[in-house]
Parts: sequence; C-alpha cells; structure tokens
Amino acid sequence: MENWGIAMVGLWVPAAVSSRGSSSGDSRRTLARFSGVLVCNGLTDQWHPTQMLADILTMRDHSDKPLEQVGYWYMGDARNNTANSLLVTGALLGMDVRIAAPRELWPSAEIRGRAGRRVVGAHQRR
Repeated sequence: MENWGIAMVGLWVPAAVSSRGSSSGDSRRTLARFSGVLVCNGLTDQWHPTQMLADILTMRDHSDKPLEQVGYWYMGDARNNTANSLLVTGALLGMDVRIAAPRELWPSAEIRGRAGRRVVGAHQRR
C-alpha cells in the first residue's frame, strides 16, 4: 500500500490538522482519504483559518461588544494569507476591517471583492 503511513494516522488520532498545504488542497484530500479521520485546513498559501479562529476568539474574549460592533486594522504588507483571512473573515462576520498599506501592498482584487464594501484602505504616504 503506497499510503500506509497516512493510513496509520487514523489509528493514532481522531482528527488531524493539515498545517501546511497547497492552495489546491491535494495533500489534505490525500490525508483525509487514506487516514479515515477528519482533516482540517490549518494553513495554505492563500488562507490561514486557524489564525482567524484564534484572532476572532481573542477579540470576542476581550470585548463586551458583539462582533458586528468590533473593528480592527491590519497594518503592513497585506498580500499574504493572514491578511487575506483577516479581511474576508471580518467582513463575513460584519466587523469593521481596515487595511493600512500602500496600494501596491493591498490584497488582490479578488480578495478585496470577497470582502465587499467593508474594506477601507489607507494608502496615503506622507
């Protein structure tokens, strides 16, 4: 059996987190298929869902406001998986998300489109 090592995972754990996979998800699908356990996307080149879970839970734990009344900024180069996930997750939850970066360091147009109108970019250099 070519994937015997992956099949052994199911004997040791009830679930697995794929900590680094390609955006296509091939490694997660292979792990899920041959291990027989639940496999979660921990991180890809485009998304960082586990970071979002931690960040959103932290915001919830440190604020008495409902998430729809919480706002936050991402400052810096926003062309990465963490910025993409912060932007889209916050928008999906109705939060006020802002990006502070020069325009050339903004997330892609596709990512900004997924986030909708809730995105405000500060791009003025002084």
